[in-house]
Amino acid sequence: MLLAALAVVSYQIDARLDPEERTLEGTARIELDNPTPAPLDRVYLWLYPNRFAEPPRALSDVNRTWIYPRGFDPGSIMLLGGPPAVLLDHPRAGKRTLAMVALDTPIAPAGRATLDVAFRVRIPARYGPFGCAAGVCTLAAGWYPMVAFLDGAGWNLDAPPARGDIEARVRSPWTTVIGAVVCDRARLEDALDAPIVAYERFYAARRSCAGVDLAYVSRFRPPPPAKARIPYGVENFYEHGLDVACDALEMLRELGLGPTDGRPLTFVEAPLRHEIAQAHGDVVLVSDRAWRILPLERFRRFHSLQVARAIFAALVERRVAAREAERDLAWVPDAVASYLVDLYAVRAHRRREYARDMLRYFAFVPEIDSLIYAPKVAFTTAYFGAVEDADPWRDDLRRFANDQPRGKRVYEKLGDLLEARVVDVMRLAMVEGVPLRRAAERVAGRDMSWFFAQWLGPYPPGDVAIAEVDSEARAGRFVHRVRVVKQGAVEPIVLWARDDDGHEVRLRWEGDGPEHVYEFESGAPLDVVHVDPRERLLERLSGLHDDLRLDNRRPARFKLVWTDLAALLDVTQLAVAFHATFSLRRVYDLRNNAVVGFFRSPVQDYGGVLGYGRSFGVRADENRLTGYGFAAVSAARLNERFALAVAEPARPGTQLQSSVGLGYDDRVWHIDPQRGRSARLSIRPALTLLDEQPTLATYSAVGEATQLVRAAAGHVLAFELSFASAFGDVRVAPQLVGVGLVGYEADELLGRGAAALRFEYRHTFVQGLDWNIAQIHRGRGLGGAIFLGAASLADCEAWPDGWFASDSAFFNAGYSLRAFFDELGVQQALMRVDVGVPLARRRRSCLGREVDPARRQPFGVIVSFAPPF
Repeated sequence: MLLAALAVVSYQIDARLDPEERTLEGTARIELDNPTPAPLDRVYLWLYPNRFAEPPRALSDVNRTWIYPRGFDPGSIMLLGGPPAVLLDHPRAGKRTLAMVALDTPIAPAGRATLDVAFRVRIPARYGPFGCAAGVCTLAAGWYPMVAFLDGAGWNLDAPPARGDIEARVRSPWTTVIGAVVCDRARLEDALDAPIVAYERFYAARRSCAGVDLAYVSRFRPPPPAKARIPYGVENFYEHGLDVACDALEMLRELGLGPTDGRPLTFVEAPLRHEIAQAHGDVVLVSDRAWRILPLERFRRFHSLQVARAIFAALVERRVAAREAERDLAWVPDAVASYLVDLYAVRAHRRREYARDMLRYFAFVPEIDSLIYAPKVAFTTAYFGAVEDADPWRDDLRRFANDQPRGKRVYEKLGDLLEARVVDVMRLAMVEGVPLRRAAERVAGRDMSWFFAQWLGPYPPGDVAIAEVDSEARAGRFVHRVRVVKQGAVEPIVLWARDDDGHEVRLRWEGDGPEHVYEFESGAPLDVVHVDPRERLLERLSGLHDDLRLDNRRPARFKLVWTDLAALLDVTQLAVAFHATFSLRRVYDLRNNAVVGFFRSPVQDYGGVLGYGRSFGVRADENRLTGYGFAAVSAARLNERFALAVAEPARPGTQLQSSVGLGYDDRVWHIDPQRGRSARLSIRPALTLLDEQPTLATYSAVGEATQLVRAAAGHVLAFELSFASAFGDVRVAPQLVGVGLVGYEADELLGRGAAALRFEYRHTFVQGLDWNIAQIHRGRGLGGAIFLGAASLADCEAWPDGWFASDSAFFNAGYSLRAFFDELGVQQALMRVDVGVPLARRRRSCLGREVDPARRQPFGVIVSFAPPF
């Protein structure tokens, strides 16, 4: 596509930004010519802010706090004046994101027309490149009506907007950065957009490196000089950013790729919560969390690499804009930048390292296991180096209206296909000025249209599996045949194998066809065979909920994970209850799970459990299915003083219990879920072996169901209905079932049967905080919960006497203070302090013991680190 065939577009924009009201009003004079051979009777304008009018489909309980500081807030743009326009929906950009303007007088071929448009934008309270939050308004994309892509073939409504010359004036009471200039007026040539960032408070640092003038802009005041600085807690984050920029520019200079156009580069800190950095022309947006994390270089390195990648993308776009086809400018700069950042990582750190490499020795910790196999942290793509650099929000103007991926996918897949020769592709593209598509074909020596058609769109579904391994001994050697089957895209598939003597072999198949047989010899029997050992394939098929990587290795690896650790401190009784559970299962096996655990409670001094679980249903997240069945056995040493008066003799003993049951839990997130439901039912036969009394046999039935209902953003209604009953030879308190209502003591609500209904109104009253707690935690919100509980107990001696009688009812009420924070700045966490008051304390007789409420604490205080249900 020749540049001469593109429409020539220019904008003159005059606008006023009101950060307090989060509005922007202005006028735009748009001039465009007609490059088509026929008269042009209509003009299409993108209304980008309208894509924020409805909650995005990717919004979930996990990521909502990284996008909206106070819950979903809509954004929009209205056309207030100009020629009549019809608003249209776009299948990918969203509803009312296109305006079709019918022209009274068509534009003749090679003719030119002028449109005058008035508009008003409502800016959402939103993190990211479009929104106002934390004292910053960021409008890095599409804040004015933009002409759709037009060339000699006509309108293309799946391509990025047309590039053009932009003269913008934005008046605001806040300090404004337009493009790379700190001022209220700027002119940009051949630009996709005119990014704006407005600061309530404004500070800047400047430096010149490799012939480029750099500026780093932030809302945070620079620290004092180093000599006056506290050693820990106050760092010069301006220097961190400028150091990374200088290192990146110096590397480009050494490669002979340094910029020579004299254009400055400006780094603008903005409240990005799901990406570390983004390139927008001569502006690089940098997250205000980029450096404000645990001050260890090995961790900050991941953030530095993402900033460098954005720098490279900005500079590469300048270099290739004149020679790459317009359709390819959406991905080529990032593809080359991904290659350059690999070079940068080796140059700066001697190797490219990912979080999985650092964390594999701690993979038994549940948070680490989740990070590796089902990450639920901000900036995921920065830490794990996945082939597919997911972009669920698609805020970039280059991709918001199409299915094109980031360029990193193309670079990674080119590397898989061409291996070391991908360096030659990048050299041709950057040094010799060959368009990247043509450079790939020249290096590959064949037509590559199939490759780009396959990877420049939605990621194709696929799967690869080891179907059969056959080994045969021949004359002191072993001949192996490994049959692999596949579905999906044509891409290289590597097989790695190791024999019992430690010798390794690596074989490669180009991936053409549904199956392939790898044949090789070794001097010893096979120890391990693994297809796609580096996990270069993204394996997923519609309708299948298993992790398809499970069948990639024989034998499968196992992992031991500390899956659950819960501690509860009863401040009023100075008692601690906890349980720790370890899971043993095959890596990527979502269905089978062996469990061993340890626990302590007011009833048991210590105990252990051994069990097996089988999961089913659909995926709740990447590492868990919604349904499960389980069977377990446990043994515990009983608290010999539980539920006994001071004068009563101790009752030491041991309890043996088995349980079987079914459960369901579709909550995606357990820290602060907004919606979901769960249920659990189990049968538990038990033997209680008292040291000085006969063995007592009982069994119990336990069930619970939970429902969470989102009433509004940050407001959740939570209900839990539970029941339990004990049957058999019940003689001592540890055989009874109980109810947990905050405020009542652990031995106070016991019976042969128990039913309870608990209700919580959970609310968040402060969001969008950014409290730096020793650079280890980031406080992000405060909330509370009003809770009410009601319970009914059956008699302690008889069944079912007394259940639901008026004197068997108990009630509590209380309030919970909840603090939300991010561990290490990226992992969401919760601390909860519950204060409960009993509302109906009754004098009861239970197994010959009087329960006297007059001797109980008047309230209860519980500290925990998870919701109660």
